Formats: sequence, C-alpha cells, structure tokens
Amino acid sequence: MTTRAARRPAAERRRELAEVAAAHFHRLGFHGVALADVAAEVGITAPAVYRHFRNKNALLAGAIATGLDHVEAALSRADSLDGALEHLAEAALRRRDVWVLLQREVRHLDDRDRDEASARFRRLVREFTAHVAAARPDLDDGRVRVLATGAFAVLASPSTQPLDLPHEAYRDALLRAATAVGQAELPPPGPPPAPAAAGRPDLPRAEQVLATAIALFHRHGYAAVSMDDIGAAAGIAGPSIYHHFPTKAHLLIAAHERAAAQVPVPRPEKPVRDLVERYAAVVVRERELFGVHVTEGIHLPAGARQSVADAAGQDVRRWVAALRAERPELTAVDAELLVHAARSAVHDIARIGRLHSRPRITDEIVAVASAVLGKGRGTHGVGPGMTTLADRTIAALRTIHDDLAATVPGLSDAELTGPSGAAEWPLAQVLSHLGSGAEIALAGLTAALTGTPPAESNQDVWDRWNAKGPRAQATDFLDSDAALVAAYEALTAEQRETLAVDLGFLPAPLALASVAGMRLNEAALHAWDVRVALDPAAALPAEAAQLLAEHLSGGLAFMAGFLGRADVLAKPATVDVAGSGFALTIGDGVAVTTAVSDPTATFAGPLESAIRLIGGRLTAGHTPNGVTVTGDVTLDDLRKVFPGF
Repeated sequence: MTTRAARRPAAERRRELAEVAAAHFHRLGFHGVALADVAAEVGITAPAVYRHFRNKNALLAGAIATGLDHVEAALSRADSLDGALEHLAEAALRRRDVWVLLQREVRHLDDRDRDEASARFRRLVREFTAHVAAARPDLDDGRVRVLATGAFAVLASPSTQPLDLPHEAYRDALLRAATAVGQAELPPPGPPPAPAAAGRPDLPRAEQVLATAIALFHRHGYAAVSMDDIGAAAGIAGPSIYHHFPTKAHLLIAAHERAAAQVPVPRPEKPVRDLVERYAAVVVRERELFGVHVTEGIHLPAGARQSVADAAGQDVRRWVAALRAERPELTAVDAELLVHAARSAVHDIARIGRLHSRPRITDEIVAVASAVLGKGRGTHGVGPGMTTLADRTIAALRTIHDDLAATVPGLSDAELTGPSGAAEWPLAQVLSHLGSGAEIALAGLTAALTGTPPAESNQDVWDRWNAKGPRAQATDFLDSDAALVAAYEALTAEQRETLAVDLGFLPAPLALASVAGMRLNEAALHAWDVRVALDPAAALPAEAAQLLAEHLSGGLAFMAGFLGRADVLAKPATVDVAGSGFALTIGDGVAVTTAVSDPTATFAGPLESAIRLIGGRLTAGHTPNGVTVTGDVTLDDLRKVFPGF
C-alpha cells in the first residue's frame, strides 16, 4: 500500500518527483522505469504523477533539468577554473545520474525537451570551457576543448563507475584528478591526418550486419533501432538478417564481446603509459564500438550483462595492479578511482563531438589520461594550485585566528565583561567557549592520529575553563586556538583526505574536512560575537560564509536540522538565497541545499547574512540595509526558524 504523503507545494512536489525519478532512470534506463515505483517512493499514487508531468518522457525531462540545475549552480559560484572544478566535483557526487541521463537517456525526450536540454548543456559546457581557456592561454581552442571534455569526463566518472568512498574523500580525489587534466601538457598541433582507408565492401555478410548495427546503436541508441532498420541499412531485405543474428540482443552481445576482445592488457615489461597508449589507440579507431560498449550495456540480457560486468571488473583490476606497481603509495580504491577517471576521459574525448578527427587526438588523449593517473610527462602551472575543501577550511580557520589574535590582547576589562553578539554571554565567556572547544577538538584530533583517548572528559574541560577569570579566558583562548590551528596545518595531504575523527556524539567518525567545518562554524560565528561588540556593522568573512554554505549543504547537512525548527512555519517553504547557488528548504526538516528551480521565497542579501541567519545572528539590529525576504515567508518567520545558539 502506498502511504499518502503530506501535502506539499506543487513546485516542491514536482522537483521531488524529478529527483527521485532521476535515480530510477539512471539505474534502470527509460524503458525499465515504472511511474508507479517513482510515485510509491515519493509517497503518492501513480495517477498523481500526471498532475505534475504529462507523461514519462516529461518526467525524464524534469529529471535531467534538475540535474542541470546542480551543474548550473556550481558554475554560477565559480570565477576561475579552480573554483569551477571544485564546485563541479561536489555537484558530480550530489547528482551522479546527470552524465548518464544526458548521454544515454536524453534520446527519449520529446523534440522540444531534448532541444532545450541539449542547448542548456551546451551553454554550460561553453561556460566551463571559457574557464579552461582563461587558465590555459598557451593552448589553442581545439586543445582547450580536449581538456574541457577530459575534465568533465573525470568528474562524471561516478555516474558510470561509482565507488564506495566517504563523500569528502571521493570529492577531493575527483578534484585532484580533474585538476591534473587542467594542468596536462598536450602535444603541439600536428599535420592533417592521412585520408581514412576505404571501407571493406568484401566483409562477410554477418560482419556487415554487425558493423551496421554498431553504427546505428551508437548514433540512435539500442532501443530506437529495429532489426528492420539494421537490415535496410546493411542492404539485406526481409527476414534474411535473422539467418545471421536471431535477435537484436544477439547483435548487442556480439558488439560487447568484440569490444572486450580488443581491450589491451598490461605488459609486464612496459609502463602504465604503454597500456594507456594502446587503449587510446583502439578506442579512437573503434569509437562507435566503444560508444556502444560504454552506453548501451543496460540493454543486455541479464546473463550477458553479468558476464560483461565480470569481464570489465577483471580488466579494471589489471589496470589497478599495474598502476599500483608504479605508484605503491596508492590504496586499491584510490587507484581504482583514477583508472575509472582516466578511462572515462579516453572514452568521452574519443566519441563526443568531432574531437576524434583532430590530427593528434590519440596523443592528446594519452596525455590527458596519463595526467589523471599521475603518469604524465609534466604539467602546466595554472595559478596558485587547487586546494581541497579541507585545505580551504583550515586556511579560513587560520584567518579567523589571526584576526582575533590582533584584537583580543587590546580588549579592556570592561569590554571582556561586557555584552557580546551571543545574547547570554559576556565577551570573555565567548572566548572561553572558543578556547575550551579548541582544546576538545585538538584532543579528538590527537586521538584520531595516535589512538590515545583524551585525558579529560568534555565536561571537565568546560568546568576548568568556566573557573578562569575573564582575562585568563581571553589569553588562554589564543594559546588553545593557536595549537588547534597549527595541528590542522601540520596534517599531510593524505591525512586531510583520509583521516576521520570520532566526536563521540555522532553514530560514526566524521571526515577531517567536516570536522574542520564544524570548528569553522563555531569559530566564525563566535568571532563575529566578539567583533560585533566592537563594531555593530561587523560581518562574517566572505570566504568563511561560502565555506559554511558548502559544508552545511554537504558533509554537515545534519547540522541544519539541529540549528533550525521547521515546526514554527505553518507550511513548507523553499527560500532561494539570491545569487549564491544555495537555498533553505523548510518542510519535514530544515536543510541547506543547492540549485532550486522553483523557490517559494527569496532571501536577497549577502551570503554571510544568510549564514548568520542560520546561526541565529541576523537580528533586526544587525541586519544590513538591503536584506529582504519576499514570497510566502518573512524575514521574521525565518528568524523564528533559526533561534540561534
């Protein structure tokens, strides 16, 4: 029995249906999706779906549109290639279905919807390519397109080959791989290619049929091609085609078997680059065959699909072993991620658009894939270097500490005991809270690094700090916070990526980036509590606000539920934070999200004001001029949702 869902605004329900359907289309393909299953997951009846979408094709269009919303929001927040890659890596994991839907399922859209989705995606590709061009002025337009396609392919690899990795670690690894593409040294332009060899009209009839089927499957998709289409294109009339292949499925199986047979295997005496070179050569030469191999496997009969998956898994394991032999510092899962990303770049550059006709495309593909695997022949500097979310968060913590270190020593006794931005705490108590929090955080970090549990309980630490006088609370805060920031800064790149910290109050350890994000939330808001006591116009640093929005919509999404009270609103609301790429959704719970297309209200103002709102610090007396909320909720309503801490 379908459980009836609570009534929600039409726009919100429409988006929910589209996003749930996206996962179904991704997993099952268009023809395998039943509207009743999508409706049941949302909690409505199948006929109710038609109130929002006229048919399954329109539902697919909505699924693709919501995915492109995430890509669009990611690019809207970027002002450089570094920023674009960082935000796109996050979007790629939030909506892993997008790339498959665009490549495999878009064919099922009505003409108008397909044209609209394709035009929108091309516009986003142009925007991203412009970032690549700006970062790589040494390259001509063609080589810029090669890098842009390769970077997109790397970021899209979780869509086709997902791995079981913590979100932050997965995102940061994708980011490094895509950054390597942006820095890859491509070969110089070469002479025009030699004329293609003439076709082989003397192929056996069965080979002609298979070659024709592969070309049609690649061009139109397996589901859109009939045996009659294949026979007509191959010049075989009537039922004669069935003498060679009894069903269309047999043709698809034969195509996959042919592709698998042409995949090169590592040669023990040769480096990984040799494997990449041979793989790129065969994929370019047989681009239609590998296009079918990559996108149409979902249509294989179950038994054949499993056999193909087993063979592909064995092939990937061979690549992983070869890569780890040259890069023993990689774990098996790290190497597998790079292998999938590199092969995704090979596939997409070879088969998308007309890049395959470039004079030195095979060499260019090898350069891109080798860069992903960390086996390139040098990279091109593209600026100050990509940093991960953990890196940026730690840098923001340093900035906040240095700002307070310049302010706190000059505070008078009256100021320390006077009011702060935290309504119930004097300024010294705010610093005490930050100091004790830093001490507790450092003990947790040390425990994660060494296995040695903290010597004191959290309560013992709080009691000790509460017993200090105001001046000692201020002075000792600086020492405690400096020690924590220094400990974060001392972490290696691998530790920042892989370390998880047990905070004691969550069901599982939290990734280092998120742990640092929790500290940033505390430090940024309480630093504002200090500064606003001295300057009523104080604001959060823009970078800290941006990072907190990313954390709260990512690995710290659970915190929004702690900070907000959805039950104070009479009905659900979706509040777009104008121009930021973020939104607040208030319904069954409270969440910070990205890419909303149908908000019920709009928060107009800087992102830092929205973050202070979430932290309960956008009171009437500390709201900048020009901050407004329009729609079905008011700013006062939202202040009640976020009472602060």
